[in-house]
This record gives sequence, C-alpha cells and structure tokens, in this order.
Amino acid sequence: MNGDEMTYRIEQFVRKISSPVIVKTNTEEKHFKNGSELADYSFDRRYIVTDICTNGQNIIITLAENDNINDTNWVGEIQEGFL
Repeated sequence: MNGDEMTYRIEQFVRKISSPVIVKTNTEEKHFKNGSELADYSFDRRYIVTDICTNGQNIIITLAENDNINDTNWVGEIQEGFL
C-alpha cells in the first residue's frame, strides 16, 4: 500500500485469542496463527465483527464492512438529521 491509502485494524479484543483464527469476509478468507497476529493486521476497509464461532481448533470470525462510520458522535449517541 502506498502512503495515500487508509488502513484499519480490527476490534482489539481479538488479541486475547490464543487459538488459530480464520477471518471471513464477503470476498475472502484469511488465516492467522492467533488473535495477536490478527490484531496487528492492517485491513484496507473498516470492518466490524458480526459472528464468532469455532470449527474444532480454529476460531472463525466473520466480518462485514462498517457502513456506519460517521453515524455516532463523540459521546456515542446516534446523530440525528434535521429536515
């Protein structure tokens, strides 16, 4: 990536996962040796975790693009529009 592109990190609670992690999005699947490796990974889109499950030894995390990046103000309240 060049310096003009934005990068994003996943929610940092994943750092606590010690098992192998598989991350699924609509377009791809990525494998990480643990949650710390995932927490340090830079994504080109802003994702939110929509599901967490297991398949034996692996933790499977499903991600979706966060379309509501600017829908919350600095106190965490939903912004209302005026007509």
